[in-house]
Amino acid sequence: MSGADVESEAVVRVIVVDDHEVLADALTQVLDAEPDIEVLGAAHDLAAARALLASTEVDVVLLDHRLPDLRGWPRSPSCTSCSRPPRSSS
Repeated sequence: MSGADVESEAVVRVIVVDDHEVLADALTQVLDAEPDIEVLGAAHDLAAARALLASTEVDVVLLDHRLPDLRGWPRSPSCTSCSRPPRSSS
């Protein structure tokens, strides 16, 4: 493996999902400042989160557990059909 391959594997790809835009934007800025974290986007509702998951290879989803309409979503087809479905930490 080349040095570039090792470096790209060390980066954690993240999306932030929170309906409070100020909080999501602040968290995105803090995470983006870390050299080993790449924030691929922020979503403020479930529709935008689903679109991000469908269009990106994500390692970590930071998800507001009080997001409106969230019940059952982590087990929905839009999540479990991803190439690498997210795992719940709860």
